[in-house]
Amino acid sequence: RQCIVGASVINASTRRQPPMAWPPDKDDPDIEVIEPVPKNEDEHRDALAERALERRRSRALAAQQRKKQPPLFRVQQVGELKRKRADAEEERVVKRRRQQPGAVLLDTGRVRTLITSTSLVNLRPMLFLSSAMSWVNGPPLTIRRGACTAICVDKHRLMVVGGNEGTSCFGSTEVLDFRDTRRMSFVSGPRMSTQRRECGAVMLDQFRLLVIGGYDGQHFLNSTEILDIRTDRFEAGPRMSTRRAAPAVARLSSGLLVVIGGKNAFGCLETTETLDTGAAALSFVPGPSMQCQRAGPLAVALDGTRLMVLGGHDNGRTHNTTEVLRLLDSAALPPLMSFRPGPDLTTPRSYFAGVMLNAGNLHVIGGHDGYNYLNTSEVLNLATMEFTTGPCMRRRRFMCSAASINEDRVIVVGGSDASLDHGSTEVLSLPLYSFSPAPWMNQS
Repeated sequence: RQCIVGASVINASTRRQPPMAWPPDKDDPDIEVIEPVPKNEDEHRDALAERALERRRSRALAAQQRKKQPPLFRVQQVGELKRKRADAEEERVVKRRRQQPGAVLLDTGRVRTLITSTSLVNLRPMLFLSSAMSWVNGPPLTIRRGACTAICVDKHRLMVVGGNEGTSCFGSTEVLDFRDTRRMSFVSGPRMSTQRRECGAVMLDQFRLLVIGGYDGQHFLNSTEILDIRTDRFEAGPRMSTRRAAPAVARLSSGLLVVIGGKNAFGCLETTETLDTGAAALSFVPGPSMQCQRAGPLAVALDGTRLMVLGGHDNGRTHNTTEVLRLLDSAALPPLMSFRPGPDLTTPRSYFAGVMLNAGNLHVIGGHDGYNYLNTSEVLNLATMEFTTGPCMRRRRFMCSAASINEDRVIVVGGSDASLDHGSTEVLSLPLYSFSPAPWMNQS
C-alpha cells in the first residue's frame, strides 16, 4: 500500500510493488492520498518571525567574529600601508642626503711646525670626510653580538661588552688591541657576573670602567659592575633606583655622570639618575626628568656643564628632537640641573651609535628611523646643528656601537638588521691633510 503526503510517495508495505505511474490515480483503492494540512495565519506569522530572528542572530554573530579577527584583506591593507610609509620615509632620507653637503673638513685642534732652511711654517692638520668614502670590513668578533656596547678603555684597546644573539644574552667581553692596525683581532676579555644586552658603559676614571643596567633575557636590570683595568676583574657597583635597558650615559668634565632614559617592563622612561664619580662612596641619586620619554637615545657632553640628548623613541614614535641638560649648581645635593629643548635632527633615529670626531663634530651612525634599519651616517656640527652627509656602511646596523681608534679611524661593532645579529665590524679611515695659511688669510 502507498501513501501520498503532499508530493511524496511513501510505501506503506515492505512487499515489493510494481512501479506506479505518475501522477497517481486517486480512484485507485490501493492508494491513499493525504492532503497537507495548511497552517493557520498565526502559525505562519510565527514561522516568519522566527526565521527573521535567526537571520538577525546570524548577522550579529558574524559581525562580532569580524571584530575579533579582522579579515585577511584588512590585514593586508594595514601591512601595505606600513610598507608605503617606510618607502616614503626612505625616499625622504635619500632626498635629504642629496640636499646636504657631502664633504667636510674637521679641525684636529693641533698645529704642526715645519722648519726648513729658510722658513718656519705652522701647519694645521685637518681630517677630511666625504660621502663618497667607503667603509671596509674590520676584524670579526669572536661571536655575533647585537645590542652590544663598545668603549676604549685606554689609548690602545677597545672593549666590547655584552650583547646578544637571538634570545641568548652574553656576559662576556672582547678586547681589540689596535696599535697595529694591519693585524687587529679580537680576543676574549674578562667576564661579567651578569649577562647583559642593551647596557651602557662609561669610564669613571683612568682605571675604572662602569657597566650600567641592561637586560639579561628575563629581567631588566638596575645593577652595575665596575671593571678594574689593572686587574681585569669585574666587581659589583652601586645600584640604580630604576631598572633600565638602552639608556644613554655621559660624563661631564666636572666628574658628574648622568644616566638618561631607557626602558623597562613598564615602558620607555623620561627619568634620569646622576652619580658623583669623585665621591668616596658611589651612589646614584635621582636627576631631572626630560620633556619626553626616550629609549635608545644618544648623549654627548658639550662642555663641563652641558650635555645634549639626541633621538630615541617613546612607546609610539621615534624622535628627531634633542634636549640640552644644563648643570646649574653642582654643590647642591642632588645637583641642580634642568632640561631645555634643543635643535631638531634632520632624521629621526633611535638605537644608533655616535663618535666624537673632534671637539665639535659628532659622527652619527646607523640606527632605526621608525620604519627602516639604517646604514647611513651623518656628521653633526654641535655648534651650528648643521649636518654633512657621511658614507653609507656596507650593512644596516641597529643597536650597534662605535668608537674612534687612533685619531683618523672609526670602527662600528656588531648590531642587528631585520634578519640577524652581526658578528662583523666596519672601519672608516679619514685622510689627514695639513694646511698652511695663505698670505691673504687673517692669522691672528
